[in-house]
Amino acid sequence: MEEDEKKVGKKFDVFVIGSGVAGQTVAKACVAAGLKVAIADRREYGGVCANRGCDPKKVLLGATEAWEKSEQLQGKGLKSMPKIKWKKLQKFKREFTGPVPKGTEENLKKLRIKLYHQSPKFLP
Repeated sequence: MEEDEKKVGKKFDVFVIGSGVAGQTVAKACVAAGLKVAIADRREYGGVCANRGCDPKKVLLGATEAWEKSEQLQGKGLKSMPKIKWKKLQKFKREFTGPVPKGTEENLKKLRIKLYHQSPKFLP
């Protein structure tokens, strides 16, 4: 174990696990209270919701909902069904998710929050 790892508990008042909305909220509140804060996340910063869950799901779901509505309106003013182009839809989704990790890291660094790109280890 590196010497730096042994000292983590002595360097920070609060150590947050996870950089999603909940982790960021806690970290920002602690910084506002004058505490020294660190965050660890083994995946890209921003959390599951912003990178792989809620937000990207909305893009994909929106396309399927539009397709379903088109199906319901066939013969009622709509003549043909749209085609979902999966690769283009994925590219469009990445326009939203791509900037999240870098933007999250930049915002946290501005608050002087120390970032760790790893899973934390609990020491005895």
